Amino acid sequence: MLLALLPSHVIALVASASLGAAPGPAGAGQLAADVVQSKASAEIAVKLVDVNHDETVTVRLRREGGSDADAAATLRRLFRCKRTDLEHDVAQGTRAMFAAVAARYPGRAIEVVSAYRAARKESATSPHRAARAIDFRVRGIKPAVVRDFLWQTYHDVGVGYYPESGFIHIDVRPERLPWTDRGGRSDYHPGWATIPHPRASGPRLRSGV
Repeated sequence: MLLALLPSHVIALVASASLGAAPGPAGAGQLAADVVQSKASAEIAVKLVDVNHDETVTVRLRREGGSDADAAATLRRLFRCKRTDLEHDVAQGTRAMFAAVAARYPGRAIEVVSAYRAARKESATSPHRAARAIDFRVRGIKPAVVRDFLWQTYHDVGVGYYPESGFIHIDVRPERLPWTDRGGRSDYHPGWATIPHPRASGPRLRSGV
């Protein structure tokens, strides 16, 4: 998936290196590796709005979900439990998906509806309690469009579609799981999840923080 974003001459260099072919001019193979590494570690500006506390922040996330200490602290605060005010680091894989959404829709604010949940009534098996899930929407983009982008891009992901509430749920998990929720009833075999996924060989996500 990453190579598709690179110029054709760089892709050729990477392919040559992987096949053991001579890379051409001296240092060309290293150049290709450096470009790939640069793409992977590039930071994405992510504008986030906490709709529960009316807070807006912009942080920089690397594509794999990493960040510096200041951004990590900001995210812990923004993603805090809206009922208990307790904070927790959200899983790196979930943050990586947020970085991908921000890169896909640059300049769009991402509204956070719910992230970490520490309330007593929250199920022990909830990915929100485990700080692996976020409910959100992207301003100006239909939720179904964001849903399809995430579902077609990632393997190890849960994608929930809430058309009546107008948001998407994402979480990182060992197996893919789609659902549509209407009136509190979930359909785990939605039609949108049966469409062929050209990017289904996309990046694997990390569940740890």
